[in-house]
Amino acid sequence: MSFTQLPRRRNPQITFGWIAAAVVLLLVFGRSVCSWVIDYFWWGEMGQVPTWVRMTAYRYVPGLVAWLILFAALWVAHARGMKHARESLRDHPFYARISTLVLAVVALMVTLSTIDGWTVARFVGGQAAQAPSSSWSDPVFGRPLEFYFFALPFYDMLLTWVAAAAFCAALAYYLAARGWQLRRDMPGFTLGQDIDLRDLRTLGRLETGLLKGLVALFLVALAAEFWLGRYQLLFTDHGNLMVGIDYVQSSIGLPLQTLKAGAALLAALLVLAGRRKIAIACVVVLVFDWVLPPLVSGLYVRPNELALEKPFLVRHIEPRAPPTAWTIAPKSPNSRPRRTAPSISPPTARCLRTSGCGTGAPSTTRSARASRCAPTLTPIPMSIAIALTRSCGKRCLRRANWTSINWATRATGGSIAP
Repeated sequence: MSFTQLPRRRNPQITFGWIAAAVVLLLVFGRSVCSWVIDYFWWGEMGQVPTWVRMTAYRYVPGLVAWLILFAALWVAHARGMKHARESLRDHPFYARISTLVLAVVALMVTLSTIDGWTVARFVGGQAAQAPSSSWSDPVFGRPLEFYFFALPFYDMLLTWVAAAAFCAALAYYLAARGWQLRRDMPGFTLGQDIDLRDLRTLGRLETGLLKGLVALFLVALAAEFWLGRYQLLFTDHGNLMVGIDYVQSSIGLPLQTLKAGAALLAALLVLAGRRKIAIACVVVLVFDWVLPPLVSGLYVRPNELALEKPFLVRHIEPRAPPTAWTIAPKSPNSRPRRTAPSISPPTARCLRTSGCGTGAPSTTRSARASRCAPTLTPIPMSIAIALTRSCGKRCLRRANWTSINWATRATGGSIAP
C-alpha cells in the first residue's frame, strides 16, 4: 500500500512575518535608499560616477569591514563560552538564531558609534601629502601639523574600536560560559528558586586563555589611548582666551598620562600571568589622576599663577605660527598696496574671516574698495590654527565633492602662500 506525500504548505504566519519585516526595513531605510538613487543620477549627469563610487566606498566600506570583524569576534567568543560550559549551538537551534541576531545588532551599534569613514579618508589622503622641509611642529611634542590633522584622529578612532571590540568579546564569552554553567549545574537559579550564593564557588574560576587574551588586548588598547591622550592636551580650553597646555598639565598631566599608560600595560601582563588582584590594584593610578591635578592647581599654582603660567601665556599669545596659519585682515589706509593677493585654497578660505570688505557706500568705486579690502597676513596662535584646520577639514570632507579630499591632502603643504 503506497501513500502519496502531500505538498507542504507554507505557514501563513511566517510569510506575514517576513512581509512585515520587509515593510519595517523599507520604512527605516527608505529615505537613505532614495538619497542614494538621487545622488547616483546627479553624479551621473555630471559624468562623475567613479567619484561617487569612491566617496561611497570611503564612507561605508571601513564601517562594513569593522562590523564584520567585530561580529565574527563576538560570535566566536560566544561559541567558545558555550563550549567551556560543555554546550553547543547545534543543540539549541532557536537560541543560536536569537543570539546570532543579538550579536549582529550589538556589533553594528558599536561600529556605528566608533568608526567614521571620513576619518579613514583623511588618514589615507594624508599619507600622500608631501609636507615642506621647513614644516611647522608644535612646541611641546615636536609633531608636525599633518599628524594632528590626519593621523591622530585615525589612531584614536582605531584604538577606541579595538578596546570596545575586546571588551564586548570578553563580556560575551564570560556571560555565555557562566550562564550555561548555571543552567546546567544549578537549575534552581534559572527557575527563580532560593539558592545559596556560596554554591557559586563550585563553578570554579573562569581563567581560560581566550578570556585572558581579550582582557589583555583591552588593557593594551587602553594604554595606547592614554598615551595618545597626551596630544589631546594641546586642545584643552582653560578659558580666559587660553587654549593649550598650562603649567599643571605640563608638570603633572603629562607624567600622569605616561604613568596611566604604563599601569595599563603592567595590568595586561599581570592578567596574562594570572594575577588578577594585583592587576586590579593598578586602578589606583586613576585616583591619583583625579585628585592630584586639582590639588596642585589650587594649593600651588594659583598663589604663584603669574610666575608659573607666564611662559605658557607667552607661548599662546606670541606663537611661532606655521606657514599655513594665516588669516585675512583689512588693509590699513597707510600701508602700501599689494600687487598680488595670497593664494588661498578653498577649504582654508572658509575658515578665515574678512572684515570691512563690501561695507562701503553704494557709490564707492571699485578701486577704492580694492584698496580698502586688499588682504594683509596676520599670524594667529598655534592652538587656534590647529582647531581651525581640523574643523575645516571635517566640513570639507563631508561635502559631496571628491576634490575636497585633494584640498585636505594639501592642507599642510602651503595652502596659503604669504
